[in-house]
Amino acid sequence: MTPAQKEKHLNALYFDCFSEQQAVDNFIYLTTKGRIGGRTTEDNIRKQYRNRQLGTLLRRLDPIAFNCA
Repeated sequence: MTPAQKEKHLNALYFDCFSEQQAVDNFIYLTTKGRIGGRTTEDNIRKQYRNRQLGTLLRRLDPIAFNCA
């Protein structure tokens, strides 16, 4: 599976398997200040969930977790 295919698969999987609040709870670590790899906000996590883009967010901000998923 290519990284683009994996990203597309995770985008769909996270939207289908998580509620919006579960997505926030699982991705809240991405909001930590000073986080290596960048950070985001809770509002952006919610926005990415509604846009079915959590796999994309994970790939951008936590490539290690993305590769392990």
